[in-house]
Amino acid sequence: MNIIIISLERAPERRERIKLQMDSLSLPHIIMDAIDGNNLSEGEKNKKIHLPGGYRGGELFKPGEIGCTMSHIKALEIAREKKWDHVIVLEDDVIVADDIEKRIKLLFKILPVGWEHVYLSGIPKIPPQASSILFPNIQPSVFTECTHSMMINGRSFDKIIEKLSRFETTTDDIYCDMIKKNYIHSYTYYPFVTYAKDDYTYIWDQTITREHKSKLYFKEKI
Repeated sequence: MNIIIISLERAPERRERIKLQMDSLSLPHIIMDAIDGNNLSEGEKNKKIHLPGGYRGGELFKPGEIGCTMSHIKALEIAREKKWDHVIVLEDDVIVADDIEKRIKLLFKILPVGWEHVYLSGIPKIPPQASSILFPNIQPSVFTECTHSMMINGRSFDKIIEKLSRFETTTDDIYCDMIKKNYIHSYTYYPFVTYAKDDYTYIWDQTITREHKSKLYFKEKI
C-alpha cells in the first residue's frame, strides 16, 4: 500500500494519534504537512466558488477549504513524483480498521478494470442497504461528503490534479461533480475501513459535538 496522510502541523494530537495507528499496524506511510488555510496569502485566499449550479456558488471559499484542496493536490503530486500506481490519501482525523491491509488486498481483487477512485469512507447521501456493509463489497459511488479516506489510481493523477486546481468548489463537492459527470470512474468500498473522529473542524474553526456519520458504515474487522 502507498499511503499519504494529510496532517495539519498545528493539530499535533491528531498527528500523533494517526502515527501511532500506522506504526501499530506496521504500515509504511508518509505524513505530509497540510497546507494551512491560516497561512495563505491574500491572493491565495481571494477565490470564489464558481461551479455552475454548485453549493454556495458565488461565495468566497473559507481559507481552510482552500487549504484542504491545496493539500489534496500536494498529496497527488507527491504520489505522481514517486510514480506510484495508486495512492491511499488519509486525513489525520481518521480511525483505521485493524485489518486495513487485508481489506485493501481484497479490494484490488474485486475492483473493476478501469477504476480511478475509491471512497474508503465518507458520508454517502444515499445510504447503502444494511446488508451491503456486512461483507466486503464495492458499489458505484453516489454523492458523498468528506475526503478523509480515498484511494486514487495513478493513471488518473494528472486529470484529478488539473480538476482540483481549478478551485471551482470545495474538495468533496468537486469529487462529487467529477463522479456525477462521469469524469472519473468511482466506487465506494463497504464496510468502511476508516471513520472520521473529528471533535473539531479546522476548516470551519468550530467544535463538533455529534459523532461523525461515517462510523455508521465502519467495521473494525471483517
